[in-house]
Amino acid sequence: MTGQADANPMPVSKSATRTVPLPPSVEDFLKLPAPPRTPILGDWLTVGSLTLISSESGVGKSMLGLAIAHSIASGRNFIGWQCDHARRVLYVEGELPRNMVQDRITALNGTYGAPPPDMWRVADLEGYHPMPNLSTIEGRQIIDDWIEEFKPDVIFIDSLATLILLEGLDPNTEESWLPIQKWALEHRKAGRSVVFFHHTNKAGAQSGTKSKDRVMDTVIQLIQLGSKSAGKVTRIKWKPVKFRSAPFSPEFEVQYKTDTKNNAIWTRAMSFESIRAQSIELKSRGHSIRQIMEILGVRKNQVEKALKA
Repeated sequence: MTGQADANPMPVSKSATRTVPLPPSVEDFLKLPAPPRTPILGDWLTVGSLTLISSESGVGKSMLGLAIAHSIASGRNFIGWQCDHARRVLYVEGELPRNMVQDRITALNGTYGAPPPDMWRVADLEGYHPMPNLSTIEGRQIIDDWIEEFKPDVIFIDSLATLILLEGLDPNTEESWLPIQKWALEHRKAGRSVVFFHHTNKAGAQSGTKSKDRVMDTVIQLIQLGSKSAGKVTRIKWKPVKFRSAPFSPEFEVQYKTDTKNNAIWTRAMSFESIRAQSIELKSRGHSIRQIMEILGVRKNQVEKALKA
């Protein structure tokens, strides 16, 4: 009928104006090159992965973050995690004063030896004021310029609370996170790993939008164990919440203390109850005792005792 649109219009070809190529068939897709999941530290941090480590304030995430960065830059195993060789690390520290960061790195050097100086760079509050704001194009460009010149393999962002300064945006909305998500995905595509540190409330819920988890390959929650009394061992539960690089990731306790010379001592522990619960879970999945030993990093008699209890 004149003046009415055709109920079944003919499709118009857009091939002549298409700027983005059509995706490959599944057969061709399976032939495309894809980088393997190469481990950097243990099985939780791999090449080109995105990780979110969160905890309540004061638990010790920055202290642990510096220890992890130190081991990667040194090519050194750390609390049961294997590190095959040293990799370049860029650590963006947006929370702690310089003297505290220096003290913590010096304590690590005293125990484990200093990493090669060309393998680790630290940006801190006193060196850059204000620190780059990841929520702005200009802030991300500053960090990208550092990355372009230094060419790190792993980038630590400590923390989202101090390095994302929103102006006019509600931090609880997905919109506030999307520019940082896009930035992180670009670096993952380039083969760089990014480790974000973030804050939670006393109930364990993350500050701001929960959409951060979606794009992460690994999400870890750190939980304080025991009191924060000075002079005692700092005890932290390492609790994997999301884990893409392996079927199972163990939960354990990380312990930190200093010796009489103020050198840092990091160890890993697992209670009998934790060994028992995780051994039963792995046994139900069909794992042998030897496999359970390797996954949990415990001895044979510990697994056997746990399964008999």
